[in-house]
Amino acid sequence: SPVDGIYKGLPWEDSGSMSADEPWSGHYKVWPQIWAIAHTTQFAKPGWKYLDSGCGLLSTDKMNWKGSFVTFKDPVSQDWSMVVCTDSATTIKVVLQNDLNSGPVYVWHSDSIEQFVCIDTIKVENNSFSFPLKEISIYSFTTTTGQKKGSKEIPESEPFPFPYADNYDNYSPGDIPKYHTDQKGSFEIHNMPGRGLCLRQVLPKQGYLWYWRLDEKIKPYTVLGNQDWTDYSVSADVFIQGGNVEIGGRFDDQYKLTYGLSIDETGTWNLKYKDDILASGVLKGFDKAKWYNLCLEMDGENITAYIDGKKVAVVRDKSRNSGMSFLASTYNANCFDNLSITPVKRMSNKNK
Repeated sequence: SPVDGIYKGLPWEDSGSMSADEPWSGHYKVWPQIWAIAHTTQFAKPGWKYLDSGCGLLSTDKMNWKGSFVTFKDPVSQDWSMVVCTDSATTIKVVLQNDLNSGPVYVWHSDSIEQFVCIDTIKVENNSFSFPLKEISIYSFTTTTGQKKGSKEIPESEPFPFPYADNYDNYSPGDIPKYHTDQKGSFEIHNMPGRGLCLRQVLPKQGYLWYWRLDEKIKPYTVLGNQDWTDYSVSADVFIQGGNVEIGGRFDDQYKLTYGLSIDETGTWNLKYKDDILASGVLKGFDKAKWYNLCLEMDGENITAYIDGKKVAVVRDKSRNSGMSFLASTYNANCFDNLSITPVKRMSNKNK
């Protein structure tokens, strides 16, 4: 990923060249990789050409590979830039040919300590120059100017907004709602006749799995929230077209959904932790044409399930004490609405 916009605790977080995974706060991090990229993007423009004679290895000894270099040329102005990546310390000698601009040559450098610094200006003599290179570094030699290391005041990091609610009314059909991160399947805004805007799982079947550890048995799901959340309740209205729908919390495993309350098209409900069924039952008078409200409350070891405000199960389980919330569905056009995530309301001692 060019930019990491992945929740903490999800696979492949902290990948890419910079991190921007807090859209609610605007906080972001610029990592050293961004300046490695800038060693090319700030020294060559669209239309520039590679010079074949200016690309190669710093050593022909395959057992003592010192690094590599590429050179770009502006076909109009004869300006040029050379980007060098070193593995070990060495000295480079550059000979300019074919009327290339002979300078001055500006030298920019990055390593693990400091990135994107103009460290020297070389005066070219007799169309050549030499320069000592440090190990594990990136250099840009250039006859161009105007490069700079940008700076901006970065907003402070803030936790995910809590409590959180979304009725999905402030979107358009086909939108992906903010903060929802689909891990399998696809959840989009849908305009349901007689209901209005809601969230719907839209994929009709399993696609090709690109990663062997992805279990085909895992149904589509989307996550949101904070991995530090501990005691909270998650609720949502659900509409079942087929298969089953599920809400859950304390998510921590890409391959197994954690605490979840599901209901299927026959009215059968299950309270689960991963593959373990903690409680189950059948909803009396179930009507597939109706919306139902599911609520899962996680308070320490006490896990409580509600359907339409009625408590259907209370279990004690300490398998997992924190994690994000999630919505899940089989590969059916099942819908969700009025998502609400709130802290657990505890009674005072005298009211217990």
